[in-house]
Amino acid sequence: MKKIVMLIIIFILVAIVFVLGINVVKPKISSKTSVFYAEETTFYATIKEINEYEGTITLLVEGLETNKDVNKRGRFTFSINDTKILLNENKVDKSYLKKGMLIAIGDYAYVQETYPARLVKVKDITIIE
Repeated sequence: MKKIVMLIIIFILVAIVFVLGINVVKPKISSKTSVFYAEETTFYATIKEINEYEGTITLLVEGLETNKDVNKRGRFTFSINDTKILLNENKVDKSYLKKGMLIAIGDYAYVQETYPARLVKVKDITIIE
């Protein structure tokens, strides 16, 4: 009889921990849209190099020292095949980009931690100057 009571108590405790886990931990995890969640992805950079290989244009940029996030001050590379390029809120062609331009890099999926860091799926670039 004591074993049955002990098993029931253990079962009730496990059920309580499970219910608390679902109600406390799950909302915190689901509030992030992905594993690579970032509060603010937009940052400013200067174009250092523009390379084209087999129809794919790749930019090498260097983040400005004025970026709030220290991690956005280094060198980054990314391809711009499906990237929207804006100048004064108007869409412009990829050929408008030049070495030395100041740009704002908008939304992107995540950063691959290589050197230089690789931005994956950059959705938009705004030309500042």
